[in-house]
Amino acid sequence: MIMKILYLTSESLVSDPILLSQVVPLLSFIKTESSPTLLTFEADGFNFDSSQKKPEIELCTLPKGRHLKNQLSLLLWLIKNGRKFDLIHVRSYLPMTMTILYKLFNKKIQLVFDPRGLFAEELEYYNGKSVPSFVFKRLELLFIRYSDAVIAVSKSMKDYFSSKYFGCADKISIIPTFAQVLSQIEPIDVPDIRKANRWGGEILLCYSGSLEGWQCFDEILNIFNILQKRSSRFRFVFLSKSASEMLSRIQARLLLGSFAVYSASPEELPFYLSQCDYGFLVRRDHIINKVAAPIKVKDYLLAGLRVVVTPNVGDTSDFIADHNCGISIDFEDIIKGVIDHTQLEVSIPPAEKKRISSIATKVFSLQVAAKDHLSLYSNLYFGGDNKSCGFVD
Repeated sequence: MIMKILYLTSESLVSDPILLSQVVPLLSFIKTESSPTLLTFEADGFNFDSSQKKPEIELCTLPKGRHLKNQLSLLLWLIKNGRKFDLIHVRSYLPMTMTILYKLFNKKIQLVFDPRGLFAEELEYYNGKSVPSFVFKRLELLFIRYSDAVIAVSKSMKDYFSSKYFGCADKISIIPTFAQVLSQIEPIDVPDIRKANRWGGEILLCYSGSLEGWQCFDEILNIFNILQKRSSRFRFVFLSKSASEMLSRIQARLLLGSFAVYSASPEELPFYLSQCDYGFLVRRDHIINKVAAPIKVKDYLLAGLRVVVTPNVGDTSDFIADHNCGISIDFEDIIKGVIDHTQLEVSIPPAEKKRISSIATKVFSLQVAAKDHLSLYSNLYFGGDNKSCGFVD
């Protein structure tokens, strides 16, 4: 019998690109062995424009409105349609309240809580302590206790929940985020970065990301500014959908001719990245980063880049140390400019890029993520065991 899975999120296919890069590929991949349905919240007049490919999966939408209205419409939808499914996979915190409440009506349903991060801590990080952050800290216990399984995107996240909530470790599965494997996708023509910029054997250092404060773009510019003063061998590549906004800030810090900025689509990204040598990711030392699993790291590794990362970003530092595919630099050293540039003055040969990509493919590919999800779903469907848990004293 084929499992009928409801994948539930409060996000939108239009305004949240991560659904198209993570959720839709996953559900499309597993539909040969299950029957997945994606439920999203969309604005009035929702439709795919000509540049977007409509997902080849069952799709249901609810009208996006104010939070309370969204919650009530979700509960009513679940009461009406929930018994069509064997399992509900809830992405993040917001849809969990009504889904837990629905489980009171349908105790047979298997429920997977997929927090993706620490919502209450994120609220406090950006807005300070508040009533919502307090409420979601309390709700988090209920979400984990009454779920049949919990997905952690990193070992660090599993360790955090296991230490906070007694007896929950057995119901937590680690399933990292994934990214596109260069060798497994159709080639796309993108500019030859070296040829277009008249660069030869220089070392290409890459930042792929946005101007969001948590991505520490100013710190990235600080590193690159220091490195260009210490060696003439470095060139800097920026890949972002915010390319035009980035340009003025980059021009103020880096020498003309030493950098290139490209607006890369998700499909083009691996083909730009594969031309570079090192990928940079900087995060502040905070609990929301300690449990994270940045997709950007997977983008870099699967394209064959060595990763330069600050410590305590999920399991990243351990992974690159275990597999010799990058270096860690303390955040405070970045602020102070304490950087050993000689570690980066070695270009990455094709054989080394192939080795790094091959290692990453075994852990961070869509195929691996799909296999892990199906294994989790099957274990629940054919006899899951809901274990209770609570706060650790």
